[in-house]
Amino acid sequence: MSRRLDERIRLGTVMMAALLVCASLVGAPVVNAQPSPVPTSPLAPPPPPKRMCEAQELAVQRADQGIVRHNAQRNLFELPREQAAYNAYNAEANTLNQQLATAKANLRRCLDVLQRIVDPGLLSQVTPRQIERTTAAKNKVPQGYTLPYPAGGKQGYAVPTDSPARELYKVVRSISPPSKSKVTGPLQGQLRPAVNDPDQAYPGGRVGKDAKGGSAVSLDHVVSLAEMFHMPGFLGLTPENMIMLANAAAGLQWLTFTANRAKQSRSAGDILGVDPNWQAAQVALEDQVRSQLLRLIQDLLELQGGP
Repeated sequence: MSRRLDERIRLGTVMMAALLVCASLVGAPVVNAQPSPVPTSPLAPPPPPKRMCEAQELAVQRADQGIVRHNAQRNLFELPREQAAYNAYNAEANTLNQQLATAKANLRRCLDVLQRIVDPGLLSQVTPRQIERTTAAKNKVPQGYTLPYPAGGKQGYAVPTDSPARELYKVVRSISPPSKSKVTGPLQGQLRPAVNDPDQAYPGGRVGKDAKGGSAVSLDHVVSLAEMFHMPGFLGLTPENMIMLANAAAGLQWLTFTANRAKQSRSAGDILGVDPNWQAAQVALEDQVRSQLLRLIQDLLELQGGP
């Protein structure tokens, strides 16, 4: 991800330098001169926006095309006779400079949000079938519909069975969390616990085996998916962004089967019989992740508005 970001920002710098070929002041008539060809983006023209940040990429490309058109114009003028044309040329240059700077800033911001969602150790790409199923369910939720937040209490969060968002919740819940076999990196700084590792939630407990002989651990939402559905703006996300956020590595952790069943959609602070130090650390982690999710939802909503 970082390499990709560097390439795009570096590309923007090259285009900016090319644009700074402005009109030359001359005191006598001159033959119309054309500037040297300006290299365009080495990237192939992107398709119409279908994934996150493509709209911002297209905006940078449009700014690049505007620069090429501008620099292909005559850029030598006789002053004072051609003062108006000279001023117009430089005014357009300033406008294009501003458009490029805005496009670069928006792309940088979008990539930053994407990096906070997608972790290299978690293959969280969204499939066309997942988007199709989620879109169909989301279309049944009235525009502007929300669930109360904050709520929950000791019983935790739930999407009521009579809620218009219930079907959407069930669809996203079937997708998130993803299969634990897809996770290759650490979550919350911890690799997948091995069989017979200590169960941090229960003093003296150990990680058992699952039906396939692997460690009996689950991918757990630090902040429950049901609570995410209650968060302001979550139901306004596009299906793809909704799934990506639900599967974001920043919001997942490893829990033993026992701890995960005890937690359900509640806060770890409401589980009885667990190690108090683990419980306190979990509550602090929940607060941290909750704040991140709320911020990411707002960032995604703004980015959905386009470049």
